[in-house]
Amino acid sequence: MNIPHIKRPEWMTVLGVIGIALGALGVMGSLQAFIMPQMLRLEQHLFRSFADAAASEGAKGPGTLFEFFADNFTIPEWFKSWIIISGIIGLFVAGYFIYASIQLINSKPNSLKLYIRAVWFRVALIVAGIACALTLGSLFAFAAVAGGTFGLAIDAVLLIIAYLHRREFQAYMARLYPQDADQYINSQG
Repeated sequence: MNIPHIKRPEWMTVLGVIGIALGALGVMGSLQAFIMPQMLRLEQHLFRSFADAAASEGAKGPGTLFEFFADNFTIPEWFKSWIIISGIIGLFVAGYFIYASIQLINSKPNSLKLYIRAVWFRVALIVAGIACALTLGSLFAFAAVAGGTFGLAIDAVLLIIAYLHRREFQAYMARLYPQDADQYINSQG
């Protein structure tokens, strides 16, 4: 098919590049989830051994601080399963986000719908992660809420940009694929 040269709107490129970057970070974060239970166990052990060493030397301040961290890195057994499952789901969501972003950059039909759906999947995963972390009531919860809130803010901006440009996307697709113009004008608004 001979596609005419029509300049892609810059917002599509920007959203696509941001989506690929966030998707790649999502892949790394999801892979990290697989080792998180072991890392938390190691950190708890290290803090506990530091606290014991400080107590044996008679130091009050550092020992109490290490005990505090050791107690706050205790995670329940159900969380170990949850973090692995969320890592697997996160890999799929991140992969879908990368795919949708590439589709958007390549100006594929329905790519904006894919992109918006991918962002909503990220939002759902972040909200589930925050809710799960809050049940822990530890330092981990604070970090998850802070990071999750930042992620939600980024996703909100992406969704606002995508929703504000839907009509422009329809017009661009109608020019890019004139044989399917009716489909874009009537179906994606």
